[in-house]
Amino acid sequence: MRKRILLLTLGMTTLVVLAFAIPLAVLIRNVVYQNATNAMQDKANRVANYFRSSFASPSAAELAAVIRSVSGAAEVSVQLADGTMLGAPPPAPADGTVPPPFEARGSGDRRGRPDAPVDYADGKLIQLPVYTGPAEPNFAVVRVYASDGQLHSGETGWELLLILSSLGLIVLGA
Repeated sequence: MRKRILLLTLGMTTLVVLAFAIPLAVLIRNVVYQNATNAMQDKANRVANYFRSSFASPSAAELAAVIRSVSGAAEVSVQLADGTMLGAPPPAPADGTVPPPFEARGSGDRRGRPDAPVDYADGKLIQLPVYTGPAEPNFAVVRVYASDGQLHSGETGWELLLILSSLGLIVLGA
């Protein structure tokens, strides 16, 4: 009789823990990913705001310093209006295509947000066009790229904590 009660308690505890742990694992994955994409958007906006805050166009050395200050796990680059590339450009995908500038993707794409990440080369890419002045060409493009591994880094520790807590609750229930 004791064995049946123990198995019933263990089975019910396991079901309750799984009903709690599985949605929490999905939530952890989504929150880590959202935090990473928010950090990418912040980096793109910080570089773009540097363009917008200066009265004259910033020099390449000034832009390189700003790019170095915001770079981290994600790769940040700026393609100036004349085609000059500063910073680490995003990796080329296997098919060799180059991402189109934001204007070429259409106005309905990504709910009209220019800093929304798009799928690119096993990761996400943000391209933020920045108006540089009335002379043609008058747009620079700020690009921030992060691989899927970088977007999901940090969730392993949280998932390990969740697994250990779940196992501890099951053992406690037994």
